[in-house]
Amino acid sequence: MAQMRIFLSHSSADNDFADALAKALRDAGADVWYDGSHLGIGRLLRDISKQVASRPIFLVTLSKAAFSSDWVKEECEWAWNLLKRDSNRKIVPIVVQPIDRSDWNEMLWLEGFHRVEGPNSAPRPRTEAIEYTLHLLGLASSGEMRTARPSADNTSSRFARRNVDKGHQISPQRRQRPSREAPVLVRPPKLPEPDTETPKPNGLVCPACGARNFPGIYTCQNCGILMQPSITTS
Repeated sequence: MAQMRIFLSHSSADNDFADALAKALRDAGADVWYDGSHLGIGRLLRDISKQVASRPIFLVTLSKAAFSSDWVKEECEWAWNLLKRDSNRKIVPIVVQPIDRSDWNEMLWLEGFHRVEGPNSAPRPRTEAIEYTLHLLGLASSGEMRTARPSADNTSSRFARRNVDKGHQISPQRRQRPSREAPVLVRPPKLPEPDTETPKPNGLVCPACGARNFPGIYTCQNCGILMQPSITTS
């Protein structure tokens, strides 16, 4: 991945913050240009404008001194003109000293940018402001470089090795974790239903007409004669 190229604009009154920010950015792998010596009029205008144009990330520290600095305002205007040509460029203002609402009148166009600041436009603590600036740029600070936590499997294997070294052999049953899967239920085979249907007794057969009658009927419903009260099997 290409090295991030950053231009840092600041007033000489904010040298301490600018020095700390530039160091943190460089430690995070960025290529940072800023004039730490502040040569003033002796600075070559061509060199500075070239650096602003060649670095797509423009950071500016804001304070009352910065709003009063002609050089800071000049550099911000260059960055603004370049941003209008290329929307992929970034401008990040950083409030480093208390400022008033009226201070924005010096650079009204800069007020609309997302800023690194605390509540009511107050500056954040230095360390916090620097960390947040690196976060906005997608850079990892030295404080954020932490080793990854070991996985559970690696922890278990180291625990096993440590116990073996101490002479405590761990059985495979203890080493293996119990399964958390739900038990499989086996449905018993379906038994055939019992045959509850019983044969119904036949009614009486009339000896005269041969008609079969309903059970419990002793007078033939067909011819009306009295039948013998015995159940036939035919």
